[in-house]
Amino acid sequence: MKAIIFFVFFSLVQNTSFAEVRSPSKKIPDEIQLFAEKNSIIIDWKSADLNGDGLDDYLVVLEIQKKNTSEPDMNDKQRPVLLLIRQQDGSLKLVKRNDQIVSCSTCGGTFDDGFSELVASNRAFSISNHTGGTSAQTTDVYFFGYSRRDSTWQLVRVETKQEELFKKAEYKYVMTPPSDFGKIDFENFDAGLYLGQGEGYILRKKKNI
Repeated sequence: MKAIIFFVFFSLVQNTSFAEVRSPSKKIPDEIQLFAEKNSIIIDWKSADLNGDGLDDYLVVLEIQKKNTSEPDMNDKQRPVLLLIRQQDGSLKLVKRNDQIVSCSTCGGTFDDGFSELVASNRAFSISNHTGGTSAQTTDVYFFGYSRRDSTWQLVRVETKQEELFKKAEYKYVMTPPSDFGKIDFENFDAGLYLGQGEGYILRKKKNI
């Protein structure tokens, strides 16, 4: 009986879009709904003072929808992230966009969806992706901070957490500038190409032990 219940639960999880589960139950603000592009929906958003000027801004994640059910799954630039900054007149302005940082709806391994979490705070935000199967789980968290000198948001830290389920072992790796990467703007960030990239990156030789 327990096996049947687990099978039913696992089937429901596999056939449920994490985007639908994560979509906020409260109404999406009209002022950010205006930035939803054609054939896309807003699947997540957070509000915070992202540039430290005392005004509330938004970080918005869109998802481009398939035109029909027979269309192949999209895994390239499916989920753009928009950085909307509040202007002095109260309006919002799109100042940054990244089409690659958030994983697609079928890029999470066993559970399909690869997007895990969006967090925003004063002059900072983070985006998490998750991949995993029956034996291992991996979560990557990308942290960005606002630079007043450059008037932009730059990568300041990357945390990778790996969990091996059968061995019951957990590992954590932390990457920071300038030893792992240099100055990388949010709109130029690519999860597969950031190591050893960016202005100011310093290649440091590892000591032999």
